[in-house]
Amino acid sequence: MKKGMFAGAVALALGMSSAAHATVDVNPPGVPAPTAESCGNVVFTGVTVLACAGGYDKNLLKGDPLTGTGLDALKALGYVGNGSFLEPKLEELNSSHTINFLTDLTGITFIGLHQGSDPDNMTSFFKLDAGSSPLGSFGFVNNGLSNAVLFSTGGGRGGPTPPAVPEPSTWTLMLVGFGLAGATMRRRRRQTVRCNFA
Repeated sequence: MKKGMFAGAVALALGMSSAAHATVDVNPPGVPAPTAESCGNVVFTGVTVLACAGGYDKNLLKGDPLTGTGLDALKALGYVGNGSFLEPKLEELNSSHTINFLTDLTGITFIGLHQGSDPDNMTSFFKLDAGSSPLGSFGFVNNGLSNAVLFSTGGGRGGPTPPAVPEPSTWTLMLVGFGLAGATMRRRRRQTVRCNFA
């Protein structure tokens, strides 16, 4: 009985993980055609991949800001920035299997990776969901990672999180609160102290 329940739980977990992996949008419409191995073969741990664009032959992460094919690929994934690196590029990763940016990742995150070992000398771009809790690092399963660039994190629409704008109901409540506070202060000023002497 216990073995059967365990086997069922494992099968359910495997089914859920493969279903989540199947939702990755590899080279969506509008992405420049890849010239090397598909980015769909790149595997991460600890973060959810929503979409990818690539791979593109050679290292496209050489200049800050990113331009040309690389920027076009990022924008097709939903990125709305100008291609500037959010922090200095991680270089000489020497096939590291952990990516650890200086900035903690949250929410929708856009990164670029270059794999520099043969035959996978390619650049790919990824739209990730880093979750709501700050993520310090995540795993990279493939071999040959040489460079990684963080373009944006913490956004819900592909760029830095815009400043919050209160909704009209919030403004109304705030104005009513200020009005009540002002009326209370004015009322207190009008009250006079009366002293009766016998």
